[in-house]
Amino acid sequence: MLIDTHCHLDAAEFDSDRDAVHAAALAAGVGRIVVPAVAVDSFHRVKTSVERYPGCVAAYGIHPLCVMQAQESDLAVLRDWLERERPVAVGEIGLDFHVTDSDPARQEFYLVEQLQLAREFDLPVLLHVRRAIDRILKHLRRIRVPCGIAHAFNGSRQQADEFIRLGFKLGFGGAMTFPGRPASAHWLPNCR
Repeated sequence: MLIDTHCHLDAAEFDSDRDAVHAAALAAGVGRIVVPAVAVDSFHRVKTSVERYPGCVAAYGIHPLCVMQAQESDLAVLRDWLERERPVAVGEIGLDFHVTDSDPARQEFYLVEQLQLAREFDLPVLLHVRRAIDRILKHLRRIRVPCGIAHAFNGSRQQADEFIRLGFKLGFGGAMTFPGRPASAHWLPNCR
């Protein structure tokens, strides 16, 4: 069985063809699709998607590009959802230092808080990592989580080995296959 570990099926971009995307995934042999949230405002959309589409499972978290709109109280909301809904992972979380109008310290605060929740609930994490691999590894060494996936990985062999040593799998996004497009190109989440 194939597993898509990172599909924002709840996103507005899929409003016109969500049914077709899901059907195509199933037809291609994808038996499980992890739908990660990006902000507390997206938790209900994720839940609705996984309830509607067979084979879909939820992950709840606050994306690093959404932390500027987040409130500290959102962490209590996340805790409640983790406890009540029992998702398969905490995510999508991480650091994105590629985007220049975001606050790195604020991103790290939310990452650390969410890693601690993942450890508390014994859940894997789905990591968004852009231009912050070494910083993420530093936090993962300090706050040990059961395992996880670093998606769209584009680091060095040494960094890859360190993620693997910490129990992580590496994802290689489709962007690396596009002609003339750098591997660091990535979708920007709608934080609402």
